[in-house]
Amino acid sequence: MRRFVCSLCSLVIASATACSSPGSGDDVGDDDDDPTPPDAMPLPEGWEALISSSWTLPPGEMYMCERLTVTEDVWIKSFRATAPLGSHHTVLTVGDPDGPDGPFACGAGTNQPAMVYGAAVGTNDITMPDGVAVKVPAGKQLLLNLHLYNTNPSEDLVGTSEVLIERVPAAEVGSVVEAEIVLMGPVNFTVAEGTDTVTGGCTMSQPATLFMVNPHMHQLGTHALVTARRAAGDVVIHDGPYSFAEQRYYPIDQLELAAGDRVEIVCTYDNDTGAPVPFGDSSDDEMCFASTYRYPAVGGGSFGIVCPL
Repeated sequence: MRRFVCSLCSLVIASATACSSPGSGDDVGDDDDDPTPPDAMPLPEGWEALISSSWTLPPGEMYMCERLTVTEDVWIKSFRATAPLGSHHTVLTVGDPDGPDGPFACGAGTNQPAMVYGAAVGTNDITMPDGVAVKVPAGKQLLLNLHLYNTNPSEDLVGTSEVLIERVPAAEVGSVVEAEIVLMGPVNFTVAEGTDTVTGGCTMSQPATLFMVNPHMHQLGTHALVTARRAAGDVVIHDGPYSFAEQRYYPIDQLELAAGDRVEIVCTYDNDTGAPVPFGDSSDDEMCFASTYRYPAVGGGSFGIVCPL
């Protein structure tokens, strides 16, 4: 039975960041009886761990969270996830401190207000364009939400999950523009039986430049079409097949949008379940988002973290 609950998907519903639920768990298992996590691999040159969390996972499914209060401004130009065996997805959000730093048991909807980064099966490294970065301000608290799953009935899994980053060099920070993620798409729909499409999008409240897109659906999704509907002329941002098992970010040529321009996403599904499937946080439900990096950051403006139109 396919059922994985999405941490960021719950944040979307509570707000109305996209989440992903990698893999099926069929390959989860560990023949190592030593419960001590293996020695950490050396970090690639130029990379550092922004936040990490070590865990022991008994048979079954759980969520594990880690808080970390940031003591200095961090300007990030690249992201990479370290996802050990047993990982289903990684969601990193940020906000005002709301508890002590360190690990704690949590749920699907335990997140801070603003998404910084998310990863799932097949997620590639992402790098901002020159002169663009994601900022995590000093005094804010990061929250790493991990969805973990162990289908081995008799053995624990152990691991350390991390979000790795490359920083903007200190000498360049003063000339960098701040970027953010916006989830663009509908939050109230039902996928009919058979082949069906759902359309949604986001209208710009102010000028913005888009430079990366991550289409997000669940297990019934087959194709994503993302188009910028601009007064200056339409531009296709992404047009390709969708796989729940390979949830990638796609860099695009920097695309300028004016206030009033709209980003439209059309999601195509093959619903062979024998019943309509609603929008929802489980991967047995469905979503239709274009998770898009853009600048300048609006933050608490009319977009918030989700633009559900």
